[in-house]
Amino acid sequence: MARIPEIVADASVAVKWFLPEKGADDARALRDEHIEGRVRILAPDLICYEVANALRYHPAIGSDRLEESIRYLYDLQISLVRPTSNDLSAAADFARRRMVTVYDACYATLAEGRSCPLVTDDSLLLKTVKRAIRPSEWTAQK
Repeated sequence: MARIPEIVADASVAVKWFLPEKGADDARALRDEHIEGRVRILAPDLICYEVANALRYHPAIGSDRLEESIRYLYDLQISLVRPTSNDLSAAADFARRRMVTVYDACYATLAEGRSCPLVTDDSLLLKTVKRAIRPSEWTAQK
């Protein structure tokens, strides 16, 4: 049986699962591949906080929709990775060397550690991380 490809998706992609932003169609196509078992999405567990925060501050999201979206995020069963102290130290070092936030570095170092692409719509990460691609680049590969 063929191994399911893994990707790390960051919050810039996951937020598009809930909001009609530029690039949302590609982000949702990636999510659908995960639902169908054709790809396995991984993310540091901080993605839950980042997505909830982004949705909480979006003017179109009321409290009912926020709760529903948070439930849906968990229902997707993306592989949430809790960092070890070594993981967080590596992310902090990466952040210092590459001049990015520790939050963003957590996604980057997880992707590096798993030797898989980081799918992001964050322009700084796209410039900083060797294996970073936009959702549209992932869906174009299929």
